[in-house]
Amino acid sequence: MTTIGFIGSGRIGGTLARLAVDAGHDVVLSNNSGPDSLRDLVAALGPRARAATPDEAATAGEIVVVTIPIRAYRQIPAAALRGKTVIDTLNYDPARQGHVAEIDAAGTPAELLLQRHLTGSHVVKAFSTVFFAHLATLGRPAGAADRSALPIAGDDADAKKAVTALIDSLGYDAYDAGPLAESRRFAPGTPAQLAHLDPDGMFAAPGRPVSPERLATLLESWNTGVERRLVETLYRAIGGEPDLLDDVLAPDWEDIPSIPGQPLGPAGMKPHIADFHRAFADARVIIHDIVAVPGMVAVRGALAGTLRAEFLGVPPNNRYDEITIHEFHQIENGRIRRSWHLEDLHGWKSRNAL
Repeated sequence: MTTIGFIGSGRIGGTLARLAVDAGHDVVLSNNSGPDSLRDLVAALGPRARAATPDEAATAGEIVVVTIPIRAYRQIPAAALRGKTVIDTLNYDPARQGHVAEIDAAGTPAELLLQRHLTGSHVVKAFSTVFFAHLATLGRPAGAADRSALPIAGDDADAKKAVTALIDSLGYDAYDAGPLAESRRFAPGTPAQLAHLDPDGMFAAPGRPVSPERLATLLESWNTGVERRLVETLYRAIGGEPDLLDDVLAPDWEDIPSIPGQPLGPAGMKPHIADFHRAFADARVIIHDIVAVPGMVAVRGALAGTLRAEFLGVPPNNRYDEITIHEFHQIENGRIRRSWHLEDLHGWKSRNAL
């Protein structure tokens, strides 16, 4: 069995400690108020539990669970955790827990904050998607039809293996969502983060079992939703907000087909947007359909406006025109990496100016 250290012993920490003791693990509990404040909890947990300081819990634990308000992350003893597997349960909820300047300034994503503090540790995100009362009751034996899956994410394979074994011993399956950065797919507000909540009763209702298959669907729905919004923002840029390109296109974005000498990235797209708006009065983009699967977004739409200057070889006609477009966008690491486009010149529609 494993010795588990706890930095923070509130609702999630205390619940995990109870599950761990029941599964035969030893636990070392700590908080910022000192060991004496944990006397009642330790007594309730029995001989497998003891109280300590955060440094002592970090040193004693083979796996260490961090479950404190995220704003207090600097209090976590980095030196004592060097080389260890650390479970990060933290969620960023400024309304409840206060703001963190490093996150608000967009310098550090919330999901990477603890790992950047614990540079010598192997951080695995886990237990951040389940309400403590549901965590206490949803555990089931291996193979049970209603056994629930919990998402994990981390950059170290051995650390994820250790956390997976711990989660299994507590009565859950672990679903590997990928590298630590992918924990954004089960951050607050995502479908996966709310997976165990009954939408009618929310926190007051019993937790709902969530199968690995269901969890996978919820995690993918975040991907496709975010990627769809990324492409929608691209068309806002084409419609008249070109500076948005810097937010959605990768620095080495490829436009396929491109004109000879066209630069990569946003610099290669901005002249096309300028040409579109020079050619068309009231230029706009119409989106008819968007179809998204993880990593790829397809669009059927039109470029529209009153043609007042030559565009794609078509002379000005002072009529309202629509050019049908079909485009495919490949998404990598949260940015559009490649775009394939086809303008249907044979389907160019023209009518009197509006």
